[in-house]
Amino acid sequence: MWQHLRNTTASICLVLCMGFVAFWIQSYFSFGIIQGPISGSMGFYSSSWKGQVRLGWLPLTIGRPEISWDRRFLSKEEIKQLGPVSPEAGLFGFHADSRPPIRSVATPHWFLVLVMGSFAILLKPKPRLQFSLRDLLLFTTIAAVILGAAAALIRMPHFLTPRGPYM
Repeated sequence: MWQHLRNTTASICLVLCMGFVAFWIQSYFSFGIIQGPISGSMGFYSSSWKGQVRLGWLPLTIGRPEISWDRRFLSKEEIKQLGPVSPEAGLFGFHADSRPPIRSVATPHWFLVLVMGSFAILLKPKPRLQFSLRDLLLFTTIAAVILGAAAALIRMPHFLTPRGPYM
């Protein structure tokens, strides 16, 4: 039971790690934001831009009352015009903003990739390095069939000579 849970958790962490890598690369070419309500007067938002993820909450008078998602690909001129992510970003790109009415926390994508990848490695199943004789014979047979088929294809005379109506 615990081994199954551990394997599932490691797989989920690995998928999240690969997803964060994809978002990291895409964040340099587009701006994405998800926002929506939490309670009657407060809402949340999450944005990704230039290698940084920002999570925060804001009054609903600023954001939209329904959950919305927007991703916009930016031209090179727009990227230059927007400039850096946040000039007040701290060490290694971490930043917390508590100025009312918007409060947010920013973290670089590489940190999320590092955390999820570390969890996936720590939770991975232990490798089973014991093979039965049946397994070894099966692997040897499969390798021999593949190598034999490759050698047979290479030795065929018509395999390397082009034939057809185009000659």
